Amino acid sequence: MRKIKDYESAILDYTKVIELDNMNFKGFYNRGLCYEKLNKFEEAEIDLLNAYNLDNSHLNSLHHLANIRDKLDKIDLAISDHIKVISIDPLHAASYHSLGLIFDKLCKYDEAIKYFDKAIELDQENSIYWHNRGCSYRNVGK
Repeated sequence: MRKIKDYESAILDYTKVIELDNMNFKGFYNRGLCYEKLNKFEEAEIDLLNAYNLDNSHLNSLHHLANIRDKLDKIDLAISDHIKVISIDPLHAASYHSLGLIFDKLCKYDEAIKYFDKAIELDQENSIYWHNRGCSYRNVGK
């Protein structure tokens, strides 16, 4: 259901999965992603944290958790989570990009550019990374 964007139905299915097996990482992870799509960020945060706690080798759950925490204005936690992702996997371009977005939002443009640079170094084909770095450069008058 999630892949066809029927998030409400998917949430019901993933909830049943969790009721049957509360150690099912994917149930929490996928339900958290559905909650995010419905802008239910508090619920998404709980599920993604549960998913990460069940399988801390799955860095995408921590990456998504960090993005949710950014949306909830839990900026220090979001930064810390992204830093943890890249400390475990220094090639995780999406977390460098997300850090760039956070620092840009905080008007710390030089810091943002540093993270966008790293994201681009790792994934030169991602036009969004280039665009967002360009916005930070614009914000510093370059």
